This record gives sequence, structure tokens and C-alpha cells, in this order.
Amino acid sequence: MAQSPTEKTEDTELSSYLKNWNALGSMIVRGRSFSGYERNCFFLNTSNNKTIQFADASAVSSLDLIDDGRAIIANDWDHDGDLDIWTTNREAPRIRFLRNNLSEEKRSKSVSFKLKGTSSNRDAIGAVLKLKVGPKLLVNQIVAGDGFLSQTSKRITFGFGNNKTNEKISLEIIWPDGSKEEFIDIKPGSNYEIIQGSKKAEITNNVTRSISIAESEIKSEPISEKARIVLTHRIKSPKIEYVNFEGEALNYTPQKNGNSPILINLWASWCGPCLAELNDLKKNYQKLSEKGLKVLALSTDFITEDNSRPNLDEAKKIVTKNNYPFDVGVTDANSLRLLTVMHNGIFAREKPLPLPTSFLIDKHGQLSVIYRGPVSSEQVFNDINLLSASPRAVAESAWPFKSSDGSENFKINKLDFAKAYQKGGYYDDALLVAQNYLKSITENDSQSGQINRAKTWMFIAALEQGEKNWGKSSDAYLEAIKILPNQSLIKIQAAVVLWMSGKKDQANDFFLETSDLGKKDPKILNTLGKAHQQIDREKDAIEYFKSAIALSPNNIEFKINLAIAYQRNGETAKAIEEYKSIVKNDNNINARNNLSYILSTDPDTTLRDGELALKIAKEINEVTNFNNHSTLDTLAAALAETNQFDQAIKTIKKAITIARSRGNDLNVTKLRQKLEYYKSGKPFRKKAS
Repeated sequence: MAQSPTEKTEDTELSSYLKNWNALGSMIVRGRSFSGYERNCFFLNTSNNKTIQFADASAVSSLDLIDDGRAIIANDWDHDGDLDIWTTNREAPRIRFLRNNLSEEKRSKSVSFKLKGTSSNRDAIGAVLKLKVGPKLLVNQIVAGDGFLSQTSKRITFGFGNNKTNEKISLEIIWPDGSKEEFIDIKPGSNYEIIQGSKKAEITNNVTRSISIAESEIKSEPISEKARIVLTHRIKSPKIEYVNFEGEALNYTPQKNGNSPILINLWASWCGPCLAELNDLKKNYQKLSEKGLKVLALSTDFITEDNSRPNLDEAKKIVTKNNYPFDVGVTDANSLRLLTVMHNGIFAREKPLPLPTSFLIDKHGQLSVIYRGPVSSEQVFNDINLLSASPRAVAESAWPFKSSDGSENFKINKLDFAKAYQKGGYYDDALLVAQNYLKSITENDSQSGQINRAKTWMFIAALEQGEKNWGKSSDAYLEAIKILPNQSLIKIQAAVVLWMSGKKDQANDFFLETSDLGKKDPKILNTLGKAHQQIDREKDAIEYFKSAIALSPNNIEFKINLAIAYQRNGETAKAIEEYKSIVKNDNNINARNNLSYILSTDPDTTLRDGELALKIAKEINEVTNFNNHSTLDTLAAALAETNQFDQAIKTIKKAITIARSRGNDLNVTKLRQKLEYYKSGKPFRKKAS
């Protein structure tokens, strides 16, 4: 199985590798396939002592199925002594069970073994089984995985033909830990269970399945281009130019607010299904037109593959004879190309359009349904209702069977989509969705409508704040405050961005107002402290945190915030004392980690205490199972402070590996800088405040 490279790959080699993947993707887009409707192959090992050879037994075994196969396993599912097969496929049927139905007299003799390790691993993974049948030696091994995306049974089955009754059968097991055991007088047709070290091979033949699987006939699905595709997200139709059979140059131009939907149908004079479809549309056109539908049937006879001169005589005869009640014309290669591009823009695989093909377009010029192959006028009539249906009704119609997308369990609005864009780093898209959602609920003066508007303004404010657009952010917060004037937390955050935008007097007014209103609310005071940290007013932050702690003396979060504020304000000794008071009565990992880091890295020699730092760092890493890059960073710093640089290097390397695996690139850079300190035999020192 291919593995990721363990060493750095040259750019030229990587470029070639990526180009090949791009070429493969391009082939699939053009209609090629991994499977290509190739039949599965089954090869019978007919090797002997002199030659290695295989015979193709695909057809005779009935295993030559046209499946896009992925995984295959063999096990004795029905416990009749022969192996059955399970396969999984990328497409339907997703799973197949192929039962071996050979009659008992035609089956090979077999014996099976299930092992249980004691001093080895419980499943005996890695055990080697050597079955000796007379002079013949058969070898198998228990493995954890076998093939692509598959795991065979851990019961090992040996088949050995028609064993003569006078040939003795014995088994040797080499367990994963290297120990060996041998068992004699193995009886054909038996199922054994063997526990390591028991020296017993116990027969367990009375095994049955409580689940029965009904037989079904294997049928090959017919290949067909016919399909009805309902679009859950509609796309704009291109302008389609054509010439009618009177020689007039006309066009269909999609209108944002048009009067009626239209069905554009592609046909050819030589296409029997096309002509049958046109007759059906003619017969039922009155019914369709009453629904407001227009039909435009465009012949493709003008387009020739060899650039020869087109002959429209047959198409003209058909149109004259049938006197169709809807618009009929001839399209050219460019309009057909535009329709093909629109079609291929929806699907990953680009294939020529079959004939007939029809496009149902709503009155706004948006493609709604594609019909590849013939479509009945009744189906079109029913689909006209989808053009003005709810998104849920359209989605339900898009699926070929009844299903649930789970949306009934999750209340999602457009603001949630904006948040998803924000999480993905798409600022412009997030802002546009939020602004459009805001416009859609502007006139909603209900209580829920007002709350949703306030939430949207706060989202926009936070979004702009993340982009450091302080003015736009403060304007959005002020709009939210207009709707919810009594929400102190909104005013505090508004004050932060007002301060950053230079409007410090207005920011201070909000700070004073919320401070006065929240002087008895520890959460408000704590939020004010964090807000003042954002604008580098650490002394004010310290006073707010102290006030919050005075009201809620057992709140660890407030105490940690105060300790951090002391650190940021250069009062490291006070920070240490605050952390020590926290960890004395609480095992909070963040507090203990911060304390250990200060004791290891502070530039003030009177404050460092490497031994205590190392003791704390080891304790917290025991709790995190040495699987947290932040606590490992602290442990490495403590090891370096106590001159254990080799251990410090190993620890910081592990921290780098974990941080990289979790996508923390900024932390990886900082950790690598510290690694260089430790390699040079120097402990890391935090910069003085």
C-alpha cells in the first residue's frame, strides 16, 4: 500500500506527481472512469513446485461482475466449511454477499482455527499457523488488515483437497511473542479455538448464524443516458440564438422578471425518440400553455460533425407536416455549445448531450430542470409546479426516493451560512450573506425579528472587527445597541472598537456607563477587565478583575485573568503569588501550566524556580497524556532550566509534531525557535515586560 513520504520530496518530483493527478482528474471530467464498466477478475492459483501460474476463472466462478469494486474479504459466513465472499463497491450495489454453494461432496476438505493470545495480543495479530497435511505444508498468518479498505476474519481457514484418511494432520503456531505450540491429530472438517499456553485445541462445531440472508438474482443495470435532474440551486440560462423555418433570426434572452417559463427542446430529424416527444408535446400543448409554459424546439440538423454542408430538407418536411403549435427553429454550433457548457457546469463529467435533451427554465431565466433523453408532457406539466415551489419541495423532488436531509433537526437561517463562510475565511461572502439577510428582515418588527436584526448587526460588527475595520465595526455595534439598548455586553465590545477607531471619549462613556450598571455583576466586571486588556489598559483591567473576584471569590476564571493581567503589566511576582493561590486549592491545568512556564522562563533569576517548575510540568503532562503541545512546551522549558537539554529537545520536538498535526502553524514557528535554544545548550528566556 502506498505511504506518504518520510523524507522531503524535491519540488520537481512533487510537481510531476501533481500533474499526473491533474491529468487523471481531467480524464474523468471528459467522461472517462476508474472502473470503465470493466468486469471483476478472479484468478485461480494453479502453481506447482516448479512454476508459478494462475488461471483466469472469472466467468466460470460468476465473480466477473461489472462493479466499481473497492474491498473484498473471504470468510466462512455460513459455517459450512468453505469460504464465502463479501465485496463493497463505490456505486450500487454498495455491498454484495457471494455465498459459496458447492455441494458437500464437491467441497474441498477444510479446517479452521480461532486464536486467543494471553502473553501476546488478545487477537493474536501476527501469529503464523503452519498446517502439515501428510507431506504437504500450508502456511497462513493472522493480520490486522488485508487489502484495500478491508479486514478479513481472524478465523483462519485451510482447504487441503480430498485428504486421505491415513494422512496425519498437525498444526504449529508461532505466536506474536515468538513462543511456539504444536497440536497433533487435527481432524478435517472441524472448527477449533485455541488459547495461547493452554496446550488444548478445542473443537467448536455447533456454530450457527442467527441472521439469514435471502438469495437474490444478480442483474446488470442497463446503461442509459436518460435522466431527470432537478436543480436545488438554479443557474442562469445563456442567451440562445436560432433561426426559424421562415428564415428569421431570433433568440431566447433570459429576463430577470420575465412573463413565463420556457422548455427548450433539442431534437433532430433522424432521431425517432425526438419526433415521438415532439408529437407528445404537440398533443398536450394546450394543457401546458394554460400553465403559462412556452416551448422552443430547436433542431440540431444544421450541425455536422465533419463540417459538411448541412441538409435541412428532412427537418423542414417534419415541421411543415406536423404544424407544431409552439416555436420551432434551428440552432447553430455556438448555441449548442452554450447549452452544453451550462449542462457541464453542473456535473463533474463532461459528456456530449444526448438527443433529445430538454431544459426547463423558470420565468426569471434560471435553469430549473434538465431532461436527458425523452420526457413526457405529463412530467413537464408536473414540474411546472416546482418553478414556484418552496426550497424544501424542490429538494424533495430532486431525490429519486423519499429521504430526509436532517434539516428538521437543525434550525438553520441565512446568518448560519454567513458564519460558515466566516469560519472558512471567506470574509466578503460572509459579509454579503449577512447584509442580504439583514435586508430581508428589515420590515419584521416582531420581537424575534428585532432580536435577529441585532444578532446580525453584532455578527457584522465582529466580522469587521476581525478585519480591523474599526469604524465599520463600531457603526454596526451602535446599530445593535439601538435595537437592544440595555445590553451591557454589546456596549463593552462597542467601546473597544470605538477606542481602536480613535473615538476614545465615546468609548469611555460606554465603559463608565456599563461599569456603573454592572458594579454588582461579577461577569460584567470580568468582561470590562478583558475589554481593557484589548486596548492595553492593564492597570484598569487589574482593578476590574479584583472587583469581580471580590463579588465572586471562588471563580477560578477571574483569578487566572487577574494573574495574566499582572504578567502583562510587568508585575510578575504578583502573578506568581496569584497562580500559587489558585493551584493550592484547585488543579486547574491552565493556571498550573502558566505558573510552571513563568518559573522556567522569566528573565528575573530571583523569580525562577526550575525544580518546582519541572515538578508541576510533569504533573500536568501526566494529566494530558503528554499529548498537548502547550504543556509539552512548558515541560521542555522546565527541563532546559534544570540543564536536561537532551530531554528538552525530545520534548519540544514532540510538541512541534503535535502542533503541526493540528494546523497550529504559528505555534510551530515559535516552538522551532525554542528548539534552537535547547540545541545550543541555552534555556529559553521570556522577554522582559
